[in-house]
Amino acid sequence: MRIAVLGAGIVGLWTAFDLTERGFDVVVYADAPSMATTSASAVAVITPLFPWSLEEQPELFEESLGWYRETLAKFRDLNREGNFMTLMPSFEFGYVDDDGREVLEKGFPASRLEQLNFTEIRKHYTNEAIRVENEPGEFDDVTFAVNFDADMVNTQKFLPHLEGILRQRGVQFERKYFESLADIESIPENYLVNCLGMFSRFLFPDVGTEMYPIRGQSHFIPMANDPPYFGVASGHHAVFRHAGGFYLGSYFLSEDKSTWVGDGRSHRKDLRTLPTTTEWELTKKFATETYPILAAAMGFDVPPAPVNEVSQVNTGVRPFREIGPVMGYRPVGSKTIVDNFGHGAHGWTIGYGATRKAVDQLMEVVSSGQ
Repeated sequence: MRIAVLGAGIVGLWTAFDLTERGFDVVVYADAPSMATTSASAVAVITPLFPWSLEEQPELFEESLGWYRETLAKFRDLNREGNFMTLMPSFEFGYVDDDGREVLEKGFPASRLEQLNFTEIRKHYTNEAIRVENEPGEFDDVTFAVNFDADMVNTQKFLPHLEGILRQRGVQFERKYFESLADIESIPENYLVNCLGMFSRFLFPDVGTEMYPIRGQSHFIPMANDPPYFGVASGHHAVFRHAGGFYLGSYFLSEDKSTWVGDGRSHRKDLRTLPTTTEWELTKKFATETYPILAAAMGFDVPPAPVNEVSQVNTGVRPFREIGPVMGYRPVGSKTIVDNFGHGAHGWTIGYGATRKAVDQLMEVVSSGQ
């Protein structure tokens, strides 16, 4: 039996990987190669700062931690031959919210880091509040940083590496643009796994209705750096200094989700994946003005990131969904579709583990003959 995977981002590739592990023939349909997907725009620091709430969704949070551990273990296993991972000391800055809680990005409580199984977590307080501009005119006054060692995956190495494994296993990659359900019906496979991310809203407007787009843009600066190597992140922005240069990211810039009520079809042209001035101006300000101040507060005397040396810019739109990824199966015309999308901007962090659950659901469908 041959299974069709829709989408060639990290979740689509993981899906093809798991299906071949279980002995299936696989074809991946996508309108762009993996290195032109949103996944390629990520600076993939594998930190499970999930947007969903432990208080309101404890089962999802705990399940997601399991997915994170499975995913990280698989990355480390494949890294033995791929050499695409780096252990990065990271400083995640936070502020005190209106309820008096110390929180990090997306309102993640700093106290919850104890549940994430980092080897050691250290907290540092700044002498005074440091203002960080998240989005135009939106600021956080950060007063502390949480320091831990996180695994960073080089997306520019890993995506080709994983795709190479799949091609060796006989996976076929075919370019196909899905404009309507008629395009779904036109492919020969009867069982499909939908990993199209944000674009699922246009093909299947009744599924993933709580999902809205989060823009991200990463900038790569190749240069020889001497230690120290570390990452500084605050809110929606980060600078990672490593041996091969810098990664700069503005990775969580949201659109007005109130405009996405309904099927969102009128927004398809708005999901541009070209670099934009807004992300660049925010990244430049953070990398040249804010980053040196935050680094100095943690004891690092480093110059501003050399933004004039940027050699590559990757941009993408993440399918953000506060209530967790879309999974489950359903008939669509003559096809049976298993959904695996909407990972809340955490496709790199939980992608492999979540995919195994989605493929388990597919196995149930196949075995029952639905």
